[in-house]
Amino acid sequence: MKQNKLISVRLLRGLSILFLVAIVACSARLFSYKGLEVSENNLIRLENGGPHDGIWSTGDLAVVYRYTRKADNLQISGDIRFEDSLRYNFTRLDHFDLWIHLLNSENKIVEYRNLSPHVHYFEIDKIPFDETIPLPPGINAISFSYSGRASEGGNDRDEKTGGGTSWEFWKTPQG
Repeated sequence: MKQNKLISVRLLRGLSILFLVAIVACSARLFSYKGLEVSENNLIRLENGGPHDGIWSTGDLAVVYRYTRKADNLQISGDIRFEDSLRYNFTRLDHFDLWIHLLNSENKIVEYRNLSPHVHYFEIDKIPFDETIPLPPGINAISFSYSGRASEGGNDRDEKTGGGTSWEFWKTPQG
């Protein structure tokens, strides 16, 4: 009887471990944009040489950029400029990330990288960036995405917002 119980416990542990491994493997796909297709209206076709200037904008911000493409790298610099709706209604960025996505000829994300410096309790103002990104073979377009939270004032009674108000904002590379 003791032998059967021991086998049952080992079997249950083994199945539990397999289940956890499966969950972790599947959830990695949930937290990655790799392989996802980007719509035509949310991508920027890359031209060789440069510099090339452009503006990518949403209702939250504008990314004013300049890039130069060489055979195996992309040098991109510019500023992230927040729209008045954020700047006038909130006093700080609690966090913010701007991502650049590298796309192949099928408009699928091959690689991505964070362009914004570490932003935590940062004044809502222009955020500069300047990166040189190695380009995998077959990259012919880029796209951007972002996520952040802005907040204002309050009185420190609430750990998260200090008693004030906050606004979560984001845009995925799919639209």
